Amino acid sequence: MKPVIISLFFDVLQLKSKIESAINKNVFFMWSF
Repeated sequence: MKPVIISLFFDVLQLKSKIESAINKNVFFMWSF
């Protein structure tokens, strides 16, 4: 059971970092205009 929780946790972390980088790119894109 524990390895499943750990892998889920890392999946969430990866998703969070992907979303944050996408938001950062969008903000940078908006500010560049």
